[in-house]
Formats: sequence, structure tokens, C-alpha cells
Amino acid sequence: LGSLTGSVSQGVVSEGDLVMGPDGITVYIVNAKGYKRHIFNPKEFSMYKHFKWNEVKKLDQVALDVYKSSDLYRASGDAKVFSLFEVDMAKGIAQKRWLDMTAEQYEKKGYSWDQIFEINPVERDYYGSGSSISYP
Repeated sequence: LGSLTGSVSQGVVSEGDLVMGPDGITVYIVNAKGYKRHIFNPKEFSMYKHFKWNEVKKLDQVALDVYKSSDLYRASGDAKVFSLFEVDMAKGIAQKRWLDMTAEQYEKKGYSWDQIFEINPVERDYYGSGSSISYP
């Protein structure tokens, strides 16, 4: 993984920061709304030129747990929201699943608009498609 910065408290984590917990393996990107999104594999990490391994902040479990996990994202310029379903983490296999529902159905299903991460189209197109997620 490269060298990592020392442990930090949740208070010094900002929108777009990369963090990892005490397992020293799982990397997330966080948003200012209190959500974290798992960066699923090194290939995905490399799709973002501004991601640097030496800038991943190590958090203790308490600080990491402040952030709720989200697997929801949409690509820049695309209104479709997808969920990333991790098929096999060890092999880096995942499927994108389109949330085929209206905004009202999305909210009724209990999703928050704050949990949607914006990604680049390269990442969106990297994963194969699985079955859509619909309401109810």
C-alpha cells in the first residue's frame, strides 16, 4: 500500500479524504455528509489520478465508525444512481446495479441523497451490470 500517515481523529478528516481503519487494508473515501464509500480494489484507486497512497489517513475504529457506509454512486454527467455489489472482494469482482426507481421511491426505500458519491465515467463503466434494484 505504500507508507501511510499516522492515526488521526475524525475531526481532521475532510470531504474527499481517503481513510482506512485499523485493519490496514480497506480504503474508503469520505464525504462531508457523514458517509464513506469503499474503494473496492487497486484498479479502482488508480482510476483517480489525485488519489495518493501516502495520503490515506489511518483512523481508529471509533473515528471510522462515525461514517456510515454507502455503496451508492453516480457518474459525473449521468443522472443514473447505481449500487456497487461486491461479489468477491479478494478477486476485485463487483457488479453495478442501477436503482431503477423514481426520486419518491428512492426516499421511501430509506435512501438519503447525501449518501450518493460522484465518480468518474471510467469507474462507472469498469464494472459489469447486475440486476436492477427497483421499488418496492
